[in-house]
Amino acid sequence: MKKISSILGSILVLCLFLIAHYSSAQNSDITIIDPTNPGNATPLPVEKMEESLVFIHDFSEISTRNSNDEHKIKVKILNFDSDYKLLPAYRIDGIEYCDNGQYNDQVAGDGIFTSVTTHRISFTKSYVSQTYYSSDAFKYSRDLSNYLDANNSNKGPGITFGCKVRTITCPETNFWNSCWPFSSPCTCFEFYDCQVGFKIEL
Repeated sequence: MKKISSILGSILVLCLFLIAHYSSAQNSDITIIDPTNPGNATPLPVEKMEESLVFIHDFSEISTRNSNDEHKIKVKILNFDSDYKLLPAYRIDGIEYCDNGQYNDQVAGDGIFTSVTTHRISFTKSYVSQTYYSSDAFKYSRDLSNYLDANNSNKGPGITFGCKVRTITCPETNFWNSCWPFSSPCTCFEFYDCQVGFKIEL
């Protein structure tokens, strides 16, 4: 009986260890900060945004090209500065996006930010399903190239450079209503000098 209890105790300890290890691994993979429980995570500072971030529009899931249809817009934000994490919400080119598993967003913390509202998109013949954006100040070109290689994104016409990116001052977003942990006004992102095959209506 003592032997059985000892075995059961060992199994329980092992299970608790695996659960704790799995939870820790899961948390380490989350790309955004939970503002209600930030822990030791530090948000990416405004002055490092242009040099560290790349934005990728992916319209491959949109099956219709009817300009009257409304779609949720997905933007993958790649942060190449491992010392910092992203916030759960940003305003990007006039549209509010979140990565908190709410509104139109499916998975919290996966780096894919989804528009809070739906929008009409007009496509042209030169349209490419994936388009990426970066600033002239971007410093991680080699890391970006490695990412594209690993994801097979640069082996053909599947992705193209679309616009330059810059940070601008803007008011609080309507649904987020915060610049946590920064003070108002907020910092938003703007695309410019664009060469893309689509237009998103605001």
